[in-house]
Amino acid sequence: MVKARDGASGDQKLAQGIDAAVKRHSAEWEKNLVGRWQSLSATEIGQACTAMQKNDRRSFMPFAERIGPRVQSLNKPLLRSATKEVLKTAW
Repeated sequence: MVKARDGASGDQKLAQGIDAAVKRHSAEWEKNLVGRWQSLSATEIGQACTAMQKNDRRSFMPFAERIGPRVQSLNKPLLRSATKEVLKTAW
């Protein structure tokens, strides 16, 4: 809709809005992600890292399935805020 209304400048507005939202929210997003991974024991983190290094999706997925939903829940408000900010900037 923005591109239809503003042409190429609409793309630029969206890109600027996204960049600004990422800068504004990335620290909290990262804090939430790191915090959830830190909830695992040292042994579990080691197992997850080994699975990642070996590209062993089957071994990694149980950790991702434990961490992912909580991170998603924590970051949902950030995503909503970022979306509103981007739309406000572009619109």
